[in-house]
Amino acid sequence: MKKEIFRDLPILLIRLGLGFVFFWFGIDKFVHPGLWIGWIPHRVLSLVPIFPGIFIFLLGIIETVLGSLLLLGIFVRFVAFVSALHLLAIIFSLGFNDIVVRDIGLLTMAVALVIEKKHPLCLDRFIRKR
Repeated sequence: MKKEIFRDLPILLIRLGLGFVFFWFGIDKFVHPGLWIGWIPHRVLSLVPIFPGIFIFLLGIIETVLGSLLLLGIFVRFVAFVSALHLLAIIFSLGFNDIVVRDIGLLTMAVALVIEKKHPLCLDRFIRKR
């Protein structure tokens, strides 16, 4: 039993770490929306048919939901896939800089969660058993 826990620990830590980052940045977009608008490239804002503040608010909702689902372990592989797509969009929109280096690391975590079929301590497991 103990060996199985230690074998599953890395994927659990990846899920919780990625979930925390998405949750934190999602909430921060509600708290400091003005700071986040500055990070969005002008070419992206020109493609989005809504006001920048609303765009940030929507991103905050998306990231908070993704983070919450990862932290709780609900639809992990699907949420990780959506997270990876979101991170790819960020990476391609920003070009190569220090933020993108961080996001490449997060993308790698998301891809690992998509590939992994066994996710320990997920709410999904308890829901499926009932």
